[in-house]
Amino acid sequence: MKQTTGTEPAWRPIDTAPRDGQRILAVVRATEQWPAEVELVRWGDPGHGADKSWIAADSGARGLIVFAEGELVSWMPLPHPPEGA
Repeated sequence: MKQTTGTEPAWRPIDTAPRDGQRILAVVRATEQWPAEVELVRWGDPGHGADKSWIAADSGARGLIVFAEGELVSWMPLPHPPEGA
């Protein structure tokens, strides 16, 4: 991982991410078809008897976007909104 200068947020290993349902930013591992990207995700129950997993926050009523173990590599908390927002 890239070293930060102190003003940049630090990415953390995904196994340290909170699993309480709060939304976080997560890095999805690059594949042969796609480069690495950042997603807004939360830990939750996808339903239908599946185990809890990371779910994309932009999942819609037509289906959940669920990430398999190992697809997410790092995370960081969301920034606070600016004062007066």
